[in-house]
Amino acid sequence: MALGGRVGRRDGTRGGAGKLPRPARRGNGTVSDDSQEVFETICRALRVHAGDEAKITRETMILADLEIDSVDVFDMIMEVEDAFDISIPMEVIGEVQSVGELTDAVVRLRKG
Repeated sequence: MALGGRVGRRDGTRGGAGKLPRPARRGNGTVSDDSQEVFETICRALRVHAGDEAKITRETMILADLEIDSVDVFDMIMEVEDAFDISIPMEVIGEVQSVGELTDAVVRLRKG
């Protein structure tokens, strides 16, 4: 992600960091690595910063399409890491631009 740019959202407000609920455990007690579950968790994290009204699809460009700044992006990344108990390497963060790319990266990291 080409991080940098805006200091806050255009309306002058800043999203608040909140704890995301952990994804539901299924069947044998393991967290599913289902792409849809990961996508929905990322969307919840993004809406904390971009607002509930934000239209988010896999094609949404995280910085270009959402009115969030790089600090909000890093907050969102930390929330996703906490939700899935993973660490997203900086080189992966640097390559990701869209919500779909982030979803795919998280799914890969969860699979190990």
